[in-house]
Amino acid sequence: MIRLKPNAHKAWEKRGTALVRLGRDREAIASFNKALEVKPDYARAHYYKATCYARQEKVEPAIASLQRAIELDSRSQEDAKSDQAFSAILANKAFQQVINGA
Repeated sequence: MIRLKPNAHKAWEKRGTALVRLGRDREAIASFNKALEVKPDYARAHYYKATCYARQEKVEPAIASLQRAIELDSRSQEDAKSDQAFSAILANKAFQQVINGA
């Protein structure tokens, strides 16, 4: 068990990204949510959450998380265009609108 300081949003993010590498997206989402409890405007946690949802082909939460990430940091839009994590939802019209700014 990893013990983390409750206010360490970056530690929760790192835990989440480690879980992603292990293919444990549901647990990763929980870690990203913890990061967002501490720092709701943390764009990277929203972005990583979007990637987890996309890999699970959960289009609506993926898009919602990505849109929030883009609102907080416009670089997220460019990142999403080439991120393989979104490949499962790449053909989705709503996703295309988000990454193309339509």
